[in-house]
Amino acid sequence: MANAINAAIHKAQLPLRYLTKTLFRKALKCPRKLVYATNPSLYPRNQAEPLLQHLSQEGERFGEYCKRLFPHGVEIEKYNSSIPRETTKRKNDAAVLESPSSLEKLVAQTHHTLMEGHDINKRVTLFEGAVSHGSFYVQPDILDKIVTSDGERSQIELRVIEAKSKSWDSRHTVEEKMWAAKTKSIKAPFLPYIQDVAFQSYVCQLVYPDVHVSSWLMMPDKNMKYNPGHEKLAGNPGQIESLVPTVEETMQAIDGSIASLLNVDELVEVALSSEVSYPGSKKGETFKDVAQRWAE
Repeated sequence: MANAINAAIHKAQLPLRYLTKTLFRKALKCPRKLVYATNPSLYPRNQAEPLLQHLSQEGERFGEYCKRLFPHGVEIEKYNSSIPRETTKRKNDAAVLESPSSLEKLVAQTHHTLMEGHDINKRVTLFEGAVSHGSFYVQPDILDKIVTSDGERSQIELRVIEAKSKSWDSRHTVEEKMWAAKTKSIKAPFLPYIQDVAFQSYVCQLVYPDVHVSSWLMMPDKNMKYNPGHEKLAGNPGQIESLVPTVEETMQAIDGSIASLLNVDELVEVALSSEVSYPGSKKGETFKDVAQRWAE
């Protein structure tokens, strides 16, 4: 099936420039959807159902709430006025048909802001920064670069944070809720979320091999009550703050919010190295193997 799909893409000369998180997720459900997604003139999209539109809007609202917990953070597109806003408005699909030059400007600006700014030892938090490696392209909801020093040298951690509107209960641990001990696998309800952040972290690891890339999910905590005043205290995303908060201060702000920030490094490692299942999958083929093949 995979050979037939690759042949169909090349035969139609489709403008598949990058493999994105959303395309990868669609392909895991049905690899042929890569052909559909990259040739909308032949396979026009159906209008989204009201329920799906509602869920999408809820996800966007929660994502905006999460940004307010990082008041020093900025949206990368605001730094480059030459990039049309439509490029990042639909970040998950834009990389398929958008002109490579506009996306490459986003990627270059993201890299410069993260790693080549006037003070590379300063904490930097970006919203929807663009990262690309070969035919891979991702725009994580939040990229949080944290620099620590032991006195002799600095160490950089790049947190890849994916905001999801699925509810979470902070009275439980990640291992209790997401890991199936008997089968030694990720529980099915959480697998798509882990795969999403795994794909993004994988691309970031390829681009920044000397940086510690960590994986995080940010989810609404049903064990917390909403405090309207807390959102105002968090600030407005996109405004550059002269005083960048410490990681501890950020975590305190999150602890007092309706959001939970969950480290899922171990589950992401399992997802990347485990055999992945999809229609027509090959035995023994891992997440990384499939991603590399579909990106070719």
